[in-house]
Amino acid sequence: MLLFRHHADWQQYHSRFPGPLAFVPTMGALHEGHLSLIAAARSTGARTLCSIFVNPTQFNDPDDLLRYPRTLEADVALLERAGCDALYHPEASDIYPAGYQMAHYNLNGLDEIMEGKSRPGHFQGVANVVHRLLTLLQPDRLYLGQKDFQQTLVIRRMIALEGLPVSTRVCPILREPNGLAMSSRNTRLSPAQRKEAGGLYAALQHTRNKLGNTPVPEALQGGLELIRQLPGCSPDYLALCHAETLEPLLTLGEPAVLLLAATLGGVRLIDNLLVPEA
Repeated sequence: MLLFRHHADWQQYHSRFPGPLAFVPTMGALHEGHLSLIAAARSTGARTLCSIFVNPTQFNDPDDLLRYPRTLEADVALLERAGCDALYHPEASDIYPAGYQMAHYNLNGLDEIMEGKSRPGHFQGVANVVHRLLTLLQPDRLYLGQKDFQQTLVIRRMIALEGLPVSTRVCPILREPNGLAMSSRNTRLSPAQRKEAGGLYAALQHTRNKLGNTPVPEALQGGLELIRQLPGCSPDYLALCHAETLEPLLTLGEPAVLLLAATLGGVRLIDNLLVPEA
């Protein structure tokens, strides 16, 4: 696997190898969920590029930025094992050079609800860094994980706004044996907390099973009560939303998704579950 620290070096390499390029952007602390994106990208026969960049513009809490796990040596070993062709691991100055002005994207309100409400400016930072990465690296295909469902909609909106020539594929969530969605933040949970966190997925499943036979508000309230029963867990939201706009839904009949966020042991965890059309 080749390692690039500067986009100019990447461009020189990339210009010598025409053909499809599949790209997996990450912030590192890689796990099997990330590797499933690499596998999906490789399955097309395209060259596969991963990036590791802990993007400061998407952290509204400086302490959260400092606490974000950084495990480059282990990440490189995982990517090599997965057969990734190249890694882009830049300094911030390569992404945001002197004089760079942050763009503001019209995200149709996607950046102001749920995760955007709890983390002001987060999704504008995400849109900026992904735009920069796509511009610098010039992939043909972009692979994203469903766990960050709201983020996938933000990125697709930004790509459409900017008319970027890249297709996107959203890959399914990978889960721990107890149902906990794989996440780099899980490393900050104690073994006991990690076990308890499996109850978040159970709450999603319980809520989805109630939909159709129970009014939506009642089903959501029941799911929230299950989350509150998890030791040390505080829910932020559990919502049924349109799967393309994230507009709240009170009835089934359209493509929908259940989304939740909760804090457990000081760690913010998110998850989601698609809801089949009625």
